[in-house]
Amino acid sequence: MTDLWVRQISDDSDHTSYRWYEPDSGEQGSGPLSAMAEQWPEATLTLLVAGTDCPGRRLTFKPEEKRHLARLVPFELEADLAQDINGLHVALGLPVQGASEVAVCYIDRRELAAEIDALEAHGLDVRHCYSESLLLPATASNWVLRLTDNQVDVCWGVGAAASIDLSMLEVLLDAILHAPAVAGVTPPQAMQLQALTQQDLDRLHAQLAASAMVQSWQPDLVTMLLTGTWDGICAAPADRVSSAIPDLRQGDFARPVRWQKIWRPVRLPLMAAGGAALTFVLVTLLEIQLNNQRFGSLQQDIELAYREVVPAGMLVDAEQQLRTQLGQLRGTGGGSVLALLHRLTPQLAQNSQVSINRLGYNGGSSPTDLGELQLSIDAASNTDILQFSEQLNNMDLQARAQNMTQAGDRQQASLIVTGAAP
Repeated sequence: MTDLWVRQISDDSDHTSYRWYEPDSGEQGSGPLSAMAEQWPEATLTLLVAGTDCPGRRLTFKPEEKRHLARLVPFELEADLAQDINGLHVALGLPVQGASEVAVCYIDRRELAAEIDALEAHGLDVRHCYSESLLLPATASNWVLRLTDNQVDVCWGVGAAASIDLSMLEVLLDAILHAPAVAGVTPPQAMQLQALTQQDLDRLHAQLAASAMVQSWQPDLVTMLLTGTWDGICAAPADRVSSAIPDLRQGDFARPVRWQKIWRPVRLPLMAAGGAALTFVLVTLLEIQLNNQRFGSLQQDIELAYREVVPAGMLVDAEQQLRTQLGQLRGTGGGSVLALLHRLTPQLAQNSQVSINRLGYNGGSSPTDLGELQLSIDAASNTDILQFSEQLNNMDLQARAQNMTQAGDRQQASLIVTGAAP
């Protein structure tokens, strides 16, 4: 992004012209606004306005007024100005630490707005705006007087400057001589005279040497021949301009946030990040959908497997129910159902008098519990049932016959068989 210093040199409404200076390369030139915008598209500008259009001065304030200077200063100026203060834009610099003075400049609102709007209509960004005369590198002991186009910019310290026609220079100096406190000046040790041509430099020197101020205060007159219109102006990067010098881009004329310029450099990274985030979300959703389908298919397989084993009954959690039933069948104490049936089956095969109607098994809930085999049997007589129970007890099994009843010509009973305690 290019940073330019610009200054209007012609205000013809049809062909407004500017001169510009690019601090990094030192390139400078002049021409119509359209040509400047074409050569430096979307450049950020530090705009200079003529000192005659934007006078500057220093005002004193009390410590308790410092927080309210922006509201108080316009009223301080109103008594000294011949125009309506509401039509002016008043800009303040930052007060120097420990000082009780602040630099102030003011300009017609309509003129400033028109110039800024014209530049920004061509895609340029006016970041800062200063009065040209305030940028002269002057101090209280070393004044700077600069003559260009028959106009003299006089600066006698930070934030203290005036711009007048060369013919009025002597009048200004006499006013300062007779009321230095009003102008906030002290007799300088030196005065630096600047001009673009030797002839202008001689004219400026002659006027100054003949003034009553110079004859009274007798400062050293130092001449400097400028090599160009930007020479002698503080045209360094705008960020290095002293904060004590008022920047007109404040208050109602504060530079707005340029969202478009902020968006352009971050557009591609943000789009890439957004694309990556969207891809991640889509992949995650797809993976969740596929996992849900796999889980549903697995649940169906589990339920089918459960129904193959248990065709009827309530199905809540097939896996847990199968595990519970399997644990009951395997047992955890005196033996599993298979072990009990293995020992019981030979006795049933040898005893033709006894038959089994129903069989159930209840596994132990802890390692010390014994699995219990529940048989519903029938026989020709109670004696056969009791003999069968005695045979099982002789095999180190615990068999107990109970609930013996008669059904027709047969005797029925419930036989509880458990493994022997360890």
